[in-house]
Amino acid sequence: FEHRLFVAAGYDYLFAILTTLFGSAGVLFETSVLWDASWWWWHYLRLMAYGTSFLLVVFSYLKTEQELKHAYVKINSLIANAMDGIITIHDDGRIESINPAGERIFGYTADELADKNINLLMPEPYRTEHDGYIKKYLRTGQSKVLGVAREVPALRKNGEVFPLELSLSEMLMGDQPATDRPRIFTGIVRD
Repeated sequence: FEHRLFVAAGYDYLFAILTTLFGSAGVLFETSVLWDASWWWWHYLRLMAYGTSFLLVVFSYLKTEQELKHAYVKINSLIANAMDGIITIHDDGRIESINPAGERIFGYTADELADKNINLLMPEPYRTEHDGYIKKYLRTGQSKVLGVAREVPALRKNGEVFPLELSLSEMLMGDQPATDRPRIFTGIVRD
């Protein structure tokens, strides 16, 4: 991986050198008294430099896109093969995703839980109180559960209440100010 980064950096340097050398020098020659019809080859060299630079930019973009796809596949593979359940929810409590270990723990499939409220996986009284906890956190920024592993009661699809170890974290999405950014909460769960 380090080698690929070095090569990409080398292309960036080559791009900078070619465009500076041929582009700037070409402009100087065109505006100087040295310009005459014998400088046609200079236009050819500039065209080659710009063409090469353009191809290097395209190649660099394609290489970056390929590396991003590889990273996406790798991360999804890690999540899918994790031994612990991983659940992500939106800041309104709707479940965004659950990995196979989470499906096994709760007895639901990912499709059954998609866009359902996370309180579906909680027994009473936590079920009715949970949305209030999220709203209070979003309003005050104070939480008793973020960044702390704790044991909580949970509810399987078959109605069984069981102890669940929960670690909860938060991610701010986008590049808006922190107060306007959508949040994703990630729960790591273990039964």
